[in-house]
Amino acid sequence: MNKTHNLMVEYYKKIKLSESKKNDLRNSRNIIRENIKKYFKDLDEYNIPKFYIQGSMAMGTTIKPLNDEFDIDDGVYLDCKDIDYDNMDSWPTPEKAHKILKDACSAYNRTVIDKKNCIRVVYANNYHIDFPIYIKNFQKDGIPYLATKDGWIKSDPLKNTQFYLEHKKKYGEVLTKMIVYLKAIKDNYCHKNETKIPLSGFEITLFCCNALENIQLNQYDQTTLDELLVKIINKMENNEPLLKPTTNEDLWSEKDYSDKEKVIEFIKKQQEITKELNKDGIQENIRNSLLNELFGDRICIVKNKQLFEHGSLDHRQKLPWEFTNKIQFEIKAKYSNNKNASKRYDYKQELLNKCAQLFFKAHINEQCANNCEIKWQITNTGKSAADSKCLRGGYVDSNGSSKLIRTETTAYRGSHIVQAFAVQDEKCIGKSNEIIVNIR
Repeated sequence: MNKTHNLMVEYYKKIKLSESKKNDLRNSRNIIRENIKKYFKDLDEYNIPKFYIQGSMAMGTTIKPLNDEFDIDDGVYLDCKDIDYDNMDSWPTPEKAHKILKDACSAYNRTVIDKKNCIRVVYANNYHIDFPIYIKNFQKDGIPYLATKDGWIKSDPLKNTQFYLEHKKKYGEVLTKMIVYLKAIKDNYCHKNETKIPLSGFEITLFCCNALENIQLNQYDQTTLDELLVKIINKMENNEPLLKPTTNEDLWSEKDYSDKEKVIEFIKKQQEITKELNKDGIQENIRNSLLNELFGDRICIVKNKQLFEHGSLDHRQKLPWEFTNKIQFEIKAKYSNNKNASKRYDYKQELLNKCAQLFFKAHINEQCANNCEIKWQITNTGKSAADSKCLRGGYVDSNGSSKLIRTETTAYRGSHIVQAFAVQDEKCIGKSNEIIVNIR
């Protein structure tokens, strides 16, 4: 357990934003701030605006994303000379506020994008700065309003940061680590599966702050993370409010049913992995595979495709045909959990759950495919399959939508072997690579 914890701590240090990168981002931000101040000096209607860094940079929870695109959120607080804070009719329209700031940022041929809730400045070396625009009565410490394309809306990012810092004071670095871990897990999952999970970084922060209140912190990060995910799942399934500080906007209830289901399914998948990581006596190769599935190659690279000991393979039958070895071909696999779309199975790294559907396809030239049969040898291993008297090891026909496809369902924990054979005129003219199916 200590080894798993140490690997996670090293990973945490690796994906946190380095001080040198922070300095680069701050320097770019400061240059644009000066440009904006200079622009506003020449405007009759405005004083020079105030700036407050916000979001993950302010909280210290920024990660190095796999696409290498960093971002900073730098709030711009307009100071209008003739404004009645109690009368929105005296405020500039959100469209006007966006246009002014876009013009202020557009010097030096920068790439500037007018987004729904901010003005974005894009840099060539994979980062951007978002400038959300606010109006706030600082004299009365009023609630800030954010300029959006839907109008001025209440939003208080400084209170959001304060909320996080108050919880960090209570829980210490463990809170930061849990937020960073969960952000990195989501980043790895979305990158690997080429999908999006409708769960923002700030929502992750709120869930972690709220869920840590209900668990006893453990010396091992993998244990704390597992207990945290269990609590988050409970909160999601019970539709507990996820309230933004100050505005009390319930971010969870605002999600539609399909988005909630997608988020819950994602968190449950990760908790299945953290549960396995916390088992006593876990083998090193299985631990590394689980960590790799959770966080990706940046924590550890899995080189061994077989994650469980095969034990005896006496039940694996010998070829019943003469072997001529005229051709070579490859089999590839896809898998699907529940009713999800099938995905490529990276058998060198991935552990599958039980009840997943597997689709094996023989990639063989058309002439051979027309003139031969494809036979499949499915060899199960391990105690679970043995106890169920389902070690198999014989030869079966294709059973999919074509003569080149074999479908199977994962059922037994262990590392199982799948191989295909091309048979023509009672002779085996070629055999494929082996695929190892690792089932947790």
